Amino acid sequence: MERLKGRLLELELKRTELLTQFEPTYRTVQQVDEEIAQAKAAIAVEDAAPIRDQTSALEPNHEWAKSELLRAQVEQTTLEARARAEATLQRSYSNAAHELGDHAIEQERLINELKAAEARYLLYANKREEARIGDALDRGGILNVMLAEQPTVPALPRFSVLSLFLISLGSAGTLSIGLAFVRDFLNPSFRTPDEVLAFLDAPVLASLPHRIESDREFAESFR
Repeated sequence: MERLKGRLLELELKRTELLTQFEPTYRTVQQVDEEIAQAKAAIAVEDAAPIRDQTSALEPNHEWAKSELLRAQVEQTTLEARARAEATLQRSYSNAAHELGDHAIEQERLINELKAAEARYLLYANKREEARIGDALDRGGILNVMLAEQPTVPALPRFSVLSLFLISLGSAGTLSIGLAFVRDFLNPSFRTPDEVLAFLDAPVLASLPHRIESDREFAESFR
């Protein structure tokens, strides 16, 4: 209102000044008259409108709920972004795990093929070496004998020490007795007076023993 009334005052002063120099029908005076009329109309409208004082205060619960809603929305956005990132990471981990599993299966297959190839190569090398040795033996005229079964050392001896000792003792006794009989049979000397009497058909007057014997044996030798 103050601004409108100040504007109206300025227009009226200007019209008064123009009227000192020009007629009321002059164009500039007429324009000023129109502006004065517009200012008066605006002042009339403002006078007709009642003056009201409005005070507005924010309700605390509403503001708290609004701030909590905003915070929840921000947290929801953050959690959704994190969930998308976690899902992407999980998919990448799952793909990596599948790839590792496929690679492990492929590696196992390759290892089995390598072992089979090594076994075939060793078999071929052994066969080639056996063929070369056989050809060399054939050229040298040597009989090629193959070992059907590898010899093994028994866990326990076939004969115990006691058995071997008894067998050795029996064999030695038998051999010594046999040698004694053979020696006695092949000895051409006379050992008793009866042998002399039987061989020469002559009485024995005296005999000397080969070794010193008891008196009885010495006496029996002169019968």
